[in-house]
Amino acid sequence: MHRSSRPDLVRTVAIALALTTAGMPARADVGPAAPTAPEVLVWPLPVDDALSSAARDELSAATRAGLERARVSSTPPADAAQAAACDDDACTTAIARTQGVRFVVRPTIHIEDRNWDISATLLDATRGTVIGTVHATCELCGTAEGAEALADQIATLARKLERVDPPPARLHVASDPAGAEITVDGRALGRTPRTITLTPGRHRIALDKPGWTTSERTIAVVGGVDETMRLELQRARRPLVGAGIGLLVGGIVLGGTGGALWGIDGRPYRGRCEGDDVDYAGRCRYRYDTSTAGIVLTSIGIAAVIGGIALLAASRRSARRR
Repeated sequence: MHRSSRPDLVRTVAIALALTTAGMPARADVGPAAPTAPEVLVWPLPVDDALSSAARDELSAATRAGLERARVSSTPPADAAQAAACDDDACTTAIARTQGVRFVVRPTIHIEDRNWDISATLLDATRGTVIGTVHATCELCGTAEGAEALADQIATLARKLERVDPPPARLHVASDPAGAEITVDGRALGRTPRTITLTPGRHRIALDKPGWTTSERTIAVVGGVDETMRLELQRARRPLVGAGIGLLVGGIVLGGTGGALWGIDGRPYRGRCEGDDVDYAGRCRYRYDTSTAGIVLTSIGIAAVIGGIALLAASRRSARRR
């Protein structure tokens, strides 16, 4: 019997793994998972027995369609017979809690001579309370018109869930440059770019990166809505740069002033060079004596210029290390 060699076995396994992983999608870092829509337990419709099964199915589909318009998922009772025997809110909410569903919608339809009376109640099974009710009439309606009116009322009722437990919002935060620390209402939530989940309402968002100015913004997010916020950060002015420029400019001014004073030292004071203030040789008795002040200011100016250059060089070295 022919036996395959070990290299052939290894090659076969490698090819199988490659084929298996080739069809796997690449994983993207998109942040937290999207918020799930609230789930509502849809109660069976207690309608006139004269309606055909097809009409009943159309009305049930209209109830689900109304919930979908409000971005709400629906589920039927696990035990249809038990639900049909339950005719009050206490029993309804008890069944919903047993099934692990928080909200219940109970539609009701009465039909008389093609006149439709449509109503529905939305219940919070956890709290045992009524969230809201709706009511509408449709005169001389067929099944299609009645189903459309029912879907409209269910959608209106389901939107009340946004005020009970508004769904979270997703915010994609980006910055230029990337890698800025994200702080939301004082809480650190990672670095840009990142997608974060927020409760609806106003939030204070700050982006901070060493060497760049902190950028802050207050935004109002809407539940269930995905938004993007991109901020451009500005280079922070380093303290050493400001001090170095100040010393450099001040040193130049002081040095120039000192040089000017040194230059006029010994020159006659033109304001007092008349009459007795002039000697027999025509020389003014009063002359500028500014050499000391000129030397002092020039020395201070030179020292300031040297200090400013040193600070600017230190700031540049610090920036390179960053």
